[in-house]
Amino acid sequence: MSDQNEILDKIGRRDGMTVPEGYFESFATRMQAMLPDLPEAEHTPRKTFWLKVRPYVYLAAMFAGIYCMMEMFSIMRGNQNGLNIESYPTLTATLGNDTMEPEIIYDVDDYEIIEDMLNEGYSADDLFVTDTTFETPETLLP
Repeated sequence: MSDQNEILDKIGRRDGMTVPEGYFESFATRMQAMLPDLPEAEHTPRKTFWLKVRPYVYLAAMFAGIYCMMEMFSIMRGNQNGLNIESYPTLTATLGNDTMEPEIIYDVDDYEIIEDMLNEGYSADDLFVTDTTFETPETLLP
């Protein structure tokens, strides 16, 4: 420990970074004199339409993002009232109509649908595929 004190006493406490007296008092005026004069701007640049509208577009995009995020949260949370029939007024009105109820609720097989289409004027060529170029699974086997 005493060796270190002897070394510091020999070197001194100065770090070697000194400036002449009064250097920073006139520093600003000397620096200004050294800088070249810049030409004055002829005109200020015009703000384009995009520069005027950009903050509002960003704000609208932010609100749209918040809306989409809230919609995703509500979808992930699920429907709180379940599949309640009162939530669907069109379906409620249709189910209340006696003429529509059998067509919606009761099962209709393919034969009845084809028969109704033939009665309405469709031909068998319109309803059935007559092209026999389709390959069946049996023909694909080696």
